[in-house]
Amino acid sequence: MKIKRWYLGLGALALVATVPFVTGTPVLANLQSVGTTISEAIFRPDVKLTLGAEKKVVEGEGTQATVKWEKLEGEVTVIPEDVIRYNLAGVNAGNGAAKNLVLTQPIPAQTKYEIGSATNGDYNVTYSIDNGETYVVNPTIELTYLDGTKETVPAPAEFYTHIKWEAKTDIQPEAQLGVSYDVKVELREKTREEVIKELIDAKAQAFENTEATEIK
Repeated sequence: MKIKRWYLGLGALALVATVPFVTGTPVLANLQSVGTTISEAIFRPDVKLTLGAEKKVVEGEGTQATVKWEKLEGEVTVIPEDVIRYNLAGVNAGNGAAKNLVLTQPIPAQTKYEIGSATNGDYNVTYSIDNGETYVVNPTIELTYLDGTKETVPAPAEFYTHIKWEAKTDIQPEAQLGVSYDVKVELREKTREEVIKELIDAKAQAFENTEATEIK
């Protein structure tokens, strides 16, 4: 059986960070505002970020198995079921605190997010399942069964499109920052309709198994 392989380049990911900064200085500023404007220009944040990646490597089997992370650089080969960890690291190289720092990362194509893998620490973490339009802590979807009944369930990993980290506190000058998340490489990217059908079929099978157990 021939195993499909893909080449993964870090340059394919978008690295997004926003640091809102508004001077609020009008064109016709009076003398009293000049000092404040100069101060804001001097004490300004400068957050520098780098994106890195590692591949999960499991050595040994059973209780003797150990896990290590192999650093990836440039163009690398990955195969389905490989788990990749993306690391965002940076520092505030400016003279002022970075307020309301927001880091946003997309889930790369032909991978799915490993739910629960995003580090939080000093950040509030939310997720999007609609290409970054909205973010919530626990994404959900609504399933509609053949009999017309509806059920709200946690969104499957295949639905996740973006992750957002919002800093809980200001990032002080020279302060380090870092977050990470894991994804799994897929053989092919499933459509949302396929994922929903699999969910409904799995629930129907579980219901049938439960009924059979009760009858026994």
